[in-house]
Amino acid sequence: MSYSTYKGDLAGFQLDPRALIQEYEGVQYQREFYSPSYATAEEKQRRLPDMRNLLYWNPDVTTTATGSTTLEFFTSDQPGTYEVVVQGLAADGLSGTARFQFEVKPAL
Repeated sequence: MSYSTYKGDLAGFQLDPRALIQEYEGVQYQREFYSPSYATAEEKQRRLPDMRNLLYWNPDVTTTATGSTTLEFFTSDQPGTYEVVVQGLAADGLSGTARFQFEVKPAL
């Protein structure tokens, strides 16, 4: 449940002392997430390490009728195991989720 008032005081209403109060941002505007560009040879040779932990975000992916598509992204320079979470919504309103992991190994 969500309650709010103009003054933020719930107009004097006293909540049960056992109630959990959690502030949240609510609906958020669409954001664009940074993804490095490696379009030129100079960008590919850059020495700044890529330490992102969110590697790819795309809220608008369209698949074929069979549900497949190809997505490409660059990994981080930070070795470790990364989890991929794919969530989708079909035209008929059905939702689906898939998860898998991949490993980024240290550079040789």
